[in-house]
Amino acid sequence: RVPDFDLPPNVQVMVAEGGPWSLVKPDNLAREREEIRAWTKKLGHKVWLWTYPHKFGRTAIPNVPCMGPHAWGRYYAELSDDIFGTFAESECDKSIYNHLNYYVFSRVMWRTKTDIQAVIDEYHDLMYGPAAADMKAFNELLETKWTREVTGRIEDTAVGPVAKPPSSYQLWHEVYSPETLAALRGHLRDAVKKVAPGSLEMRRIALMKREFFDPLVADAKDYLDKTDVKKALERRAARPNTSILPEMDAKNRWGGTKYEIDTKNFVTPPNSVSFTSKKTEGLRTNVPAMKPNTRYRLSYFIKTEGIEPQMMYGGGGGASLNIWDDRNHWWPSGNPFTGTMDWIYQEFEFTSGPLTNNHDPEKGKTNNSYLMMHMLYCSGKVWFDDVRLEEIE
Repeated sequence: RVPDFDLPPNVQVMVAEGGPWSLVKPDNLAREREEIRAWTKKLGHKVWLWTYPHKFGRTAIPNVPCMGPHAWGRYYAELSDDIFGTFAESECDKSIYNHLNYYVFSRVMWRTKTDIQAVIDEYHDLMYGPAAADMKAFNELLETKWTREVTGRIEDTAVGPVAKPPSSYQLWHEVYSPETLAALRGHLRDAVKKVAPGSLEMRRIALMKREFFDPLVADAKDYLDKTDVKKALERRAARPNTSILPEMDAKNRWGGTKYEIDTKNFVTPPNSVSFTSKKTEGLRTNVPAMKPNTRYRLSYFIKTEGIEPQMMYGGGGGASLNIWDDRNHWWPSGNPFTGTMDWIYQEFEFTSGPLTNNHDPEKGKTNNSYLMMHMLYCSGKVWFDDVRLEEIE
C-alpha cells in the first residue's frame, strides 16, 4: 500500500506485480497499473518491479511450454513511462521454453519503444528462413494455449495472484486436445517441407519439435491411455481383485454427506455413488485392514458435472480422493478435477507410513486409516465408482 506520509528521496521502491501473465485478465492488469502509478506519483519518480512470469504453483506442469514473447514484450513496454527496470522471476522446467521470451524481453528493456512484432518476425526469419511463417504459427499457438488457457486463469487473493489452472483432464482433453496437437504437428510438417534437408534451419525445426512438441504428445498419450475406461476395465480383469475395499455399499459404509446411489450412471454394475456440494463435502470410510510400510494400489472411476472452485485451496478447489494412513495422500496429487467430464479411470501406487493403524506417541492416540472422497472448496456434482484399494504383493 502507498503510505500517507512522504518518503525521503534516497528511497527506491520495488513494486511486486503479477507481470506478463496478467495481460489476459483486464481487471488484474488495470489494478497492477494503478498500483504502480500510485507509487510513481507518491515518489515523484519511476519505480522498479518484481514480476512473476514463471511456471509456478499448479501451473508448474512438466513439459508444457510457457511460450509468451508477445506478453513479455507488451507488459513491460506499456509500463515504460513508470518503471526503470524489473526483476522477472521466471522459474521453468526447461530453459529453452524461455528463449524467445528472454530475447524479446532483453530487446524491450534495452529500448522500450522497440517494435515487438518486428523483433518476433526478425527472430523467425533468422532462425527458420523460408519456414518462418510456419514456425511463427507454431509458436503463436503455443503462446495462446499457455497465456489464455493455462496460466491466464489467475485468481487475485490476499497474498497476491494465484493460478487457477486446468485440471489434468482439461489439460489433455481441452487445452492440448488431439485437435490442438494436430494443428501443431501440421505447422511443423509444413515448415520441414520448405527448408533444405540437413540444413541449419531443418536442424532448428527438429530441435523445437523434440523439445516443445514431442513431450506434449507423449504426455497426452500417456494420460489418455491411463484414464481410458475401456482399457482400465481390461487391465483390472487381467489381475485378481484382491481389494481390501470391496464394491461400495453406500448405505452401510459411507456417511457425513448426503449422497445418492445412482443405478443409471455407473461404470461397473450395479451403481455408483454421487453427491453435490456448494462448498466442501466428503464421503468417508475407515480402512482398518491397511498395514504399515506396505505398498498399495488405489484405483477408482470418477465423473464430474459443473465443478467450479469457490476459493483457492492448494492452487485450486475441486474433486479429489485422499487416504490417511499416518499422513494424507491426495489423488490426483496435482490439480483437482474441475468443470464437466465423463467417466475416467484413476490409478496410483503408494507406500503406507510406519504408523498406519498403530499408536502415534506424539499425538498420544492410534492412527485410524480411512479413505475420503472429497469436493473441496467448490460447487458442483461428482460421481465415484468401484473404488479399490489393493495390497501389492
